[in-house]
Amino acid sequence: MKRLFSIILILGLLMALAQMILPGKLAAAMEKALQEQWEMQDVQVKIYAFPAIKILTGRIDRAEIFVGSAVFGMVPVNDLYIELKEVRIDVVSALQRDINYEMQRAGTVKFKITEQGLNDYLKDNPISGLGNVTIELSEDISTVKSQVTVLGSKVDLALLGRFTLKNGSLAFLPEDFGIDKHSLGDLFRDRFKAGTNLEITIGTLPYDTELHSLETGENIITFYGTIGSRTARP
Repeated sequence: MKRLFSIILILGLLMALAQMILPGKLAAAMEKALQEQWEMQDVQVKIYAFPAIKILTGRIDRAEIFVGSAVFGMVPVNDLYIELKEVRIDVVSALQRDINYEMQRAGTVKFKITEQGLNDYLKDNPISGLGNVTIELSEDISTVKSQVTVLGSKVDLALLGRFTLKNGSLAFLPEDFGIDKHSLGDLFRDRFKAGTNLEITIGTLPYDTELHSLETGENIITFYGTIGSRTARP
């Protein structure tokens, strides 16, 4: 009986030790892979597995990834949150800090792009034919403001509309067009749309994320995406 009790005690201690150590070790390995492959700096990973000893077989209940800020396709994003489920990981490669470990996973993605981030992007990537382009985000109607020079005078333009997703890019759909604060309705809207590219390519996201929707609020756009169940590298 004492021998059985001792075995149970030792197994309990080993499982408790594994619960304390393995999730943190694997989280650190995933953080390193994301930092090196995606040039992220502020990365935090949390691993959920009970009992944690099953991590040694490559199975994880759930993983959460938090990134304060990053850049995808030259577009700055904030508050990136990734939740992974159905995780099967090459744990030996991951724990050895091999950034090319393989992982089968599914999950969801959420992140934000701020009004300031969009305007910073437009400064570095100007729209052809327009100057001083700025975006004002609103929950209802957002505004794209710019200036053009007509007969030596600068004219303020304002395009009112909504942002949407188009083939994974952020696109602006105009609903009204104004010059010097006067609405021109549909008079020049089609010409403006045809001659101006108001699409911003966000770029490739981790884990082959596919964006499916967005919500526009005051000074911010929140994006939502999904991660399909498949085996791939980070």
